[in-house]
Amino acid sequence: MPRLMKIGSIVLEVKAAKDCIRKGMIDPAELGLLINTGIYRDEHIGEPAIAAFLQRRIGANPLFNENGTTFAFDLNNGGAGVVTALGVLSGFINTETAEKGIIISGDANPTPGFTVGFEFMPSAGAIILEKGPEGQGFIAFDEFTYPEYKDSFSSIVEWTNLGAGGKKRHILQIKKKRTYLKECLECSQDGLKKFLKNNHLKLDDIDLFITSQSPTTFPSKLSENLNINDRLIDVTPKTGNLHTSGPIAALDQAFWSNDFKEMKNILILAVGSGITVGCALYRNP
Repeated sequence: MPRLMKIGSIVLEVKAAKDCIRKGMIDPAELGLLINTGIYRDEHIGEPAIAAFLQRRIGANPLFNENGTTFAFDLNNGGAGVVTALGVLSGFINTETAEKGIIISGDANPTPGFTVGFEFMPSAGAIILEKGPEGQGFIAFDEFTYPEYKDSFSSIVEWTNLGAGGKKRHILQIKKKRTYLKECLECSQDGLKKFLKNNHLKLDDIDLFITSQSPTTFPSKLSENLNINDRLIDVTPKTGNLHTSGPIAALDQAFWSNDFKEMKNILILAVGSGITVGCALYRNP
């Protein structure tokens, strides 16, 4: 049977990582940590970790040697994975376990033509962190989980019959309730309220909001609900519905703008199945 051409998640993540390394003007060997947060992987690869493929292909100390190592692993937390990884990587850097690290996130349809309910655009992004002055950079993290909505979005790979011939293969089936967007908005607003309170901040103290770019219309609806239309980045009119790499795409657009350096408090908010809401506060130098 002829198959549809596709660009896999690994190819996209490698390209994003290499572009990020080039823009950061660093040697991949300087990366002490590599975290992959992508969910939808080529051919549903489970082992070895996708991070191992990425590490080798970008040249980040793929072999152990006395001059340096890169600790690479996958971290799966759905649409909130990037914020979770930011917290983990910041912990390694703050304790001087690593001087620099990279987070890579990407998703693509694992098996085009044999997937049910996949609505995300193929995409990937990468972020590099390094040690900065005290009180600057990422200074606060928190996550909030709402298990009452755990069944609102699910992805299951099942061994399923294909057609009348009885041939079987693994089929990715994504199920999303009609209420999922509404629940993501409600949980995000509740999580944001708790995060601001925990860090003695008000909504007006945040100069820029970087958020998930899915589910569909989430950024625009959230900005409308919070009345922060001029402070929230929405890249979906250009990119379409992005999954785990959505916050990175929004951050990339903001970071290379002339206004970014003038903003003091930047909040990254990511939401995903669970429902889990992750918040990270970045304070500009």
